[in-house]
Amino acid sequence: MNLPAVLADDRVAQAFAAGLCAMVRPAAEALDNLEYYLDPATTPGPMLDWLAAGARIPPHSVPEAQLRAALTVAGTVNRRRGTAAGLATDLSAYGWEYLSWADSSGTLLVRLRRTVPAADREVATWVVGQHMPAGLLVEIEEDPS
Repeated sequence: MNLPAVLADDRVAQAFAAGLCAMVRPAAEALDNLEYYLDPATTPGPMLDWLAAGARIPPHSVPEAQLRAALTVAGTVNRRRGTAAGLATDLSAYGWEYLSWADSSGTLLVRLRRTVPAADREVATWVVGQHMPAGLLVEIEEDPS
């Protein structure tokens, strides 16, 4: 502990400064590593749910790799929310490919294809719903090819 010369022999000042250092050190280390905690590729597993909550990621349990992929594209997706490009980017993070949409007597028909065999249809339904206006009826059709 390097205190000014006037306080160099003061044991109370040294003890106070040492205690203050010990108390502030964890916060300083956390701030030094902030980019590590906010980067989806490097953040620890327990932080992923916290990041996902702030990025409008589906509340469904998805594998960690899909969650990291979704967090990586979340900024782009949120800027393009409600567009075909935003929907396609969002779905690709969860193992789906957006093919097309068609208006079928008041119901929007969205055609999708699985790019990952284990892709969860419930997650795809939630993602599509997040990109559509409220009150619009949406039906999802899965392309088998």
